[in-house]
Amino acid sequence: MVEARDVESAVAVAIPDLESKQQKSREQNLTESGRHYTVDSQIKAGFCRKLKIFFDPNDKLPPFWCPRRKVPTDEQVEGLEKKLMAKDDFFVKLKAKKGVTFEERKHKLDQISLALQPYPSCCPCRVLDDTTIIARSGGKDLFTYLHGEEEGEVPINTFKNAAADLKEMHRNRIFLRDIKSENLAISGDKNIFFIDTDEAAIPKLDNYDHSSVPKYTSRMMTAGLYSKREKGNIDGLEAGDSYAMLLTMIESTVKIRSRYALLKTYEKYRNEIPEVTIVNDTNKNFIRKWVWKNIKVAYKEKVLDFLTDPANNSLSLPLYDLISWRR
Repeated sequence: MVEARDVESAVAVAIPDLESKQQKSREQNLTESGRHYTVDSQIKAGFCRKLKIFFDPNDKLPPFWCPRRKVPTDEQVEGLEKKLMAKDDFFVKLKAKKGVTFEERKHKLDQISLALQPYPSCCPCRVLDDTTIIARSGGKDLFTYLHGEEEGEVPINTFKNAAADLKEMHRNRIFLRDIKSENLAISGDKNIFFIDTDEAAIPKLDNYDHSSVPKYTSRMMTAGLYSKREKGNIDGLEAGDSYAMLLTMIESTVKIRSRYALLKTYEKYRNEIPEVTIVNDTNKNFIRKWVWKNIKVAYKEKVLDFLTDPANNSLSLPLYDLISWRR
């Protein structure tokens, strides 16, 4: 067995001479998802034997396959529309919940995948069929890692690459719009990845206004941010991403007792949007300590002001440039 470290090398292992059109020993078909090859898998990725690899007919998006390793029932993480059903080292398979279909979103998700392709921390989704989405695997979902039996600890530098990508996305007017620990994954080598990116706002789709994405996570929103989001306000979208990313970094890196206090606040806002912020008497002390420990000296007060009212106290720099990253 050959172990491949990324999708491209995995495909190279599975198909020894991908560019050779004279190789007749592989099966080639045309499907709605584009070309696919069925080959003998030699990739150490949790499956063996026959592997169907799908290719973008326009050759702009990377290849993908449908993972075969079924996820145990107690590990089937689910959201509002889809549930995790299978995974391997490279991809995850998500099935639609009852009444949900994906085929009509194929163009949108392909455009988002293209826009997010330059950012290694992003794991965009691709539509396989009407009820199936395939996404690149980023590891274990961060919420489960933090709040499950492991109660994992996450150093601040775990977020460094993701924060750097977020900075560049914002510079290119790309906004993820639903950052939270449930929509992040942590890899075995302790890097953070953005998952469930199918509601991102990108220039190609010009989908910045609220009508294009009625879904949101209330605890990561404020009334002021919601108002700006409704209007498609670019500064408001950037502030929304930065606010949610900051809260998630705090949730991930504080001590367990403080994390529990933050969870209680989250629960309070499960079904309602905070008027100004979720910072309150039960969490403001450890949030302040976190800021003093992790934000550069010149920006500590600015970041505190932002956390207490993100809609009216904008950050002067991208979040990446405000963090005092460890060496």
